[in-house]
Amino acid sequence: MGSPSSTRQRLRSRPRGDRGSVTTETVGYTVIFLLALTVIVQAAVWSLADQSARHAAKEALQAARVYGATAESGYSEAAEVLAETNPAGIDDIQITVERGPVTTTVTITGTANRVVPVPGLTVPIEVQVQAPTEDVPPVR
Repeated sequence: MGSPSSTRQRLRSRPRGDRGSVTTETVGYTVIFLLALTVIVQAAVWSLADQSARHAAKEALQAARVYGATAESGYSEAAEVLAETNPAGIDDIQITVERGPVTTTVTITGTANRVVPVPGLTVPIEVQVQAPTEDVPPVR
C-alpha cells in the first residue's frame, strides 16, 4: 500500500483532457432546454389563439345564419367575441362572413402572436365553419 503523498501525486499527474466538460455540457443542455421551452410556449399561444378563432367563428355563424340575420351581424359578433376572448392573441385578423340562400360560411384568418420574434416565422390561423342558412321564421 502506498503512502498518502504518493496517491496525491498520482492523482495530480493524471491527464486533464476533460476539464471543464461539465460546464460545457451544462451550457449546451441549458440552450436546448430554453429552446424546447420556447417551442412549448409558442405552441400554447397558437393553441389559445386557434381556440379563440374557432369559438368566434361558431358564434358568428350562429348570428348570421338565423332567419332575418345579415352577414354584418355575423361579422360584428365575431369581432366582439375575439375582442373578449383573445384581445391580443391574433394579429392580422380577417373575418369573412358569406350568407347565401343555402349556406352561411364564416372564415377567420390571422397569425398567432410570436413568443420570440424570429424573422420569417409566422404561425398561421385559419378557421372556416359552415352551416345551412335558415330561410323560414322559427315556429312559436
